[in-house]
Amino acid sequence: MARVAHASSLEDYYIGKALQQQIHKSTEWEVLLQYQPDIFGRNKSEVVSDSFFFADNGARDLKAELVATIRAMLSPLHPDDVNSHPRCKFIARYHMLERSLELPENLRAVKCTKFEEWINLQDVRSVSLVFASGYFRNPASFYGHPLLRFNTSPNDATGLLDLTLNNGAIVPPNENPISYMIKGVVGGYDAAYSDTRFFQLNHDYSENDLRDLWIYELDLNPAQIERIAHLSWELLHQRFTYRFFSNNCGYYLEGLLEYGLGHRISMINSLYTVPAVTFFNLVDHHIDGKPLVKKITRLPSRQNRLYEKYSLLTAAEKSEIHIAARDFETADNYDGLNVKQIDVLIDYLSFLESKRKRQSWRELSLAKSRLFSNRLSKTSKDFPWPDIVTSTPPHSGSRPGKLELNIVNNEELGSGTKLRVRPAAYDMLDLDDGHVPNSTLNMFDFEFLYLDDKFRLTKLDLVNIQSLNASRTGLPGEGNASWGLRVGWDRVENSCIDCVRAQLSGNMGRAWRARKRWTLFTSLKPQLHAKYESRSLRVNADLGLIGHLSEKWKTMLTIGGSRYLDGDRKSTTNVRWQSRFGNNPKANIKLDLNFDNTFEIVIGYARFW
Repeated sequence: MARVAHASSLEDYYIGKALQQQIHKSTEWEVLLQYQPDIFGRNKSEVVSDSFFFADNGARDLKAELVATIRAMLSPLHPDDVNSHPRCKFIARYHMLERSLELPENLRAVKCTKFEEWINLQDVRSVSLVFASGYFRNPASFYGHPLLRFNTSPNDATGLLDLTLNNGAIVPPNENPISYMIKGVVGGYDAAYSDTRFFQLNHDYSENDLRDLWIYELDLNPAQIERIAHLSWELLHQRFTYRFFSNNCGYYLEGLLEYGLGHRISMINSLYTVPAVTFFNLVDHHIDGKPLVKKITRLPSRQNRLYEKYSLLTAAEKSEIHIAARDFETADNYDGLNVKQIDVLIDYLSFLESKRKRQSWRELSLAKSRLFSNRLSKTSKDFPWPDIVTSTPPHSGSRPGKLELNIVNNEELGSGTKLRVRPAAYDMLDLDDGHVPNSTLNMFDFEFLYLDDKFRLTKLDLVNIQSLNASRTGLPGEGNASWGLRVGWDRVENSCIDCVRAQLSGNMGRAWRARKRWTLFTSLKPQLHAKYESRSLRVNADLGLIGHLSEKWKTMLTIGGSRYLDGDRKSTTNVRWQSRFGNNPKANIKLDLNFDNTFEIVIGYARFW
């Protein structure tokens, strides 16, 4: 009974001390428990796993969770199972309380072997946030995806064996993209952290998905790295609230970094965020006058390795590459090729492996083996490829939020003012830096028109994705298929103002690089919209050209025709010329000349945030 009384008095002493210090009201305690205001302004945890809390109402009561946590931390240790004790399972909370309450020495002498096996902090020299560029085949990665890596390899920039954290939605297998986007926006999934070695993620993202990896190494001290590791261990495998535009992977990983730093990097509790925003925030952040990011390294995808090496070949070398690529099963095609050409062909076959079905892998592997044998037979074994970079890091372009004010003149409707608001997107004419060039990714893109003393919603894109995907080598299978998908509301024609209808359209086509800075494209676009004047289904055929007239002038010309397949089968001709002026990532000017039954001119000024 004496020991029980002593334990109880010890708990009461430290609980009283913690409440006197008002630890439950501290920002650090809120961050440890992942508390944020909900839509009604009430503070609650974003962790939805019951196992994360000691108090029954710990997800909504910071004080109750503090009291229950102290009791758990002071509970007896079982020598045979130390790792299951709260001091080891919730190591960040324990260290925070140990610092704040000055726990006695006998309580601090705990060796958490599972944590030490998971990460050896003495070997960790720095922490990096890694950005995997956008990926149109998976809605979860439209805007890119971040990873957090603990760097241990001083002489290996790739860090393939380094411990890396991932965070993402827990999505059932074979979930269709439309269902994913709807549930992802409204909070229909949970999110969780997972851990692996970097080579696995490098293989998945860079080799298979053909995504560049941008590694932002941070200037952190050992104490900050330790805090990040402690909280990572606590949160690993717990489940969280997930929302596509707010509580997403970038949001949670940025929160981990903020706990390590001990202060905010950004307004993390804003209404929306996309992963790329985290990297803008990192680059903009300074500590005591020093930038938080001390180094940025790129690991190019298979695809970009191919593009960059191919661009360094002479015209004659490229011609010989094309001859060899037409029939890569014939070893004779490789005779006479130099080391540069063989390197390019190896990258080309590796690229095809990532795109082709499993039954093609054997013949591709045999061709690669023949190429490697040929390469080893060369007198000159290596070629010093210069460092040429054809892609740009995510923070180098414009931020995804956009506010655009336009003056509109329509020859039938008159003049007015148009306001466009998009929280997270980019389009064909925006700066190509930081995302896939010549592509559009808009979600929740609103346009309002003030005309005739009325303010109207004239367009809302729920989803608008367009990718030209022009071939950059002309090699077989390298691809020049363009595609698109659009769901939302828009005016059916320029000549009407009250003809906003729900619309669904897709397009398929081809794209070719006419010159280095120009792309020619064609598309066939079936479109279904809510009935207007007895018509609802039409097909558009377009021919277009997009490119740069100068560093500060990007333009796109589209000429096409459309025909309704129902109603009076009306046919129309469409001509549109759009331009973006300026290369400032924070603002630009746009000009849009559009003929679709009537002529409309739009001049606008856009600011990005």
